[in-house]
Amino acid sequence: MSQEDRDLDLMQRLAQGEETALAKLFERHGDAVYGLARKIVSDVQLAEEVLQDAFLRVSREARAYKPSSAGVLPWLMRITRNASIDVIRKRKRDRRAAGDDILDAVADARIPGALDGVALDEFSVEVKKALAELPEGPRKAIDLAYFAGLTQSEIAQKLEIPLGTAKTWVRNGLMSLRDRLGRFLGEGSKS
Repeated sequence: MSQEDRDLDLMQRLAQGEETALAKLFERHGDAVYGLARKIVSDVQLAEEVLQDAFLRVSREARAYKPSSAGVLPWLMRITRNASIDVIRKRKRDRRAAGDDILDAVADARIPGALDGVALDEFSVEVKKALAELPEGPRKAIDLAYFAGLTQSEIAQKLEIPLGTAKTWVRNGLMSLRDRLGRFLGEGSKS
């Protein structure tokens, strides 16, 4: 029996509700799924989340699977790719909810024409002041998150602090920046 035939057999058994088939499918392809997820999301914890999500989707969609010339593994890789993209989108939405709008405005201010000359200069000065006035922890956390592109887990590791502390520093720093820079974003000052 070929590898593809074994995969098809596992998919049929999974579609019939046999849970051991999912475990065997995971055993056969878990490393490949994890490897693809890791490449896409660039984070160990997120890749593990994608791995779980991908196999949950396989379990839910097993009855809908139609054997094709592509095979089970390419189908599984497509599910993994989609799950990875979903995780990335969710992380972006979470960052937005945490106050990324301030940092988007900072980035926009660096683009010529985003603000008039005087307003751009004033905004740049205010951004630098606002960042400088943050306590050291939140300032470093924001710098690593938004200017170095690290995840909160990576920030915690780099700064050798608990993950909860990293999350708090980023959130509090963003709230402080929003309060300070709100007038430039049409939000008014909240202080």
